[in-house]
Amino acid sequence: MKIVQSLTTTPYLRTESYIKKQLQLFECSIKMARRFHPITLYTDERGANELGHLVDEVKFLEKNTDNYLWCEPKFEVFKRETGEFTHMDGDVFISEPLVIPKEYDVLYDCNEIDGGKYYHTNMNILYGWGVKEVFPHWNINWSGAYNVGLISFKSPTHMKMYSDTFYTLKDFYFKNSKLQGDKLTYIAMTLEQLSLKLLSDGMGWNSVSMDNINSYIHMYSVRKFNKGFMELIETMSKYTN
Repeated sequence: MKIVQSLTTTPYLRTESYIKKQLQLFECSIKMARRFHPITLYTDERGANELGHLVDEVKFLEKNTDNYLWCEPKFEVFKRETGEFTHMDGDVFISEPLVIPKEYDVLYDCNEIDGGKYYHTNMNILYGWGVKEVFPHWNINWSGAYNVGLISFKSPTHMKMYSDTFYTLKDFYFKNSKLQGDKLTYIAMTLEQLSLKLLSDGMGWNSVSMDNINSYIHMYSVRKFNKGFMELIETMSKYTN
């Protein structure tokens, strides 16, 4: 099974310091995963120059468009990639082959049931803006958000439905945020992860958390930039071929 990763080094989305750390994390993630799986990397020129020699295949991302969100490289993968694959973020580290059972419609990283106040805030604001008109499965009954640090679909149909949902919600958000004069915090995570939970529930998909099946580390959010962890990553990269 192929693993696909995606990375943009666009300066206006992230600071230079952040990008350098991201590249360091990706290097270690790729080295660890490639011991078990072939890897395709979707990235830009800088990403290809610094990481391309570590992967089996490089595909270049399209040029950024207006209102580009940092999670969009992942959705470009969903639009362009064919065949069976698992998308894995650059802050996920595996020490054994991933197991992807065939009976599930979607396999996600974990359910962020505790969530964060930004999920609840955004969920209610978008509901108030009338998001159900474009996405009928939207509701304000909190039951978590599916973290997609790892994600795999049973079929291209499921993957396309998720991708289409993301872009529908993105268009809705930017249209209405302009009208309302209100920009929401962490909107990318809301559109990326809460939408998958609502879509899966609304469609009755057979979904499962990968952390119930596989053993791996996902250092999501800012905790991955802890000084001690970054030093560990540097050491692991040095000794992982």
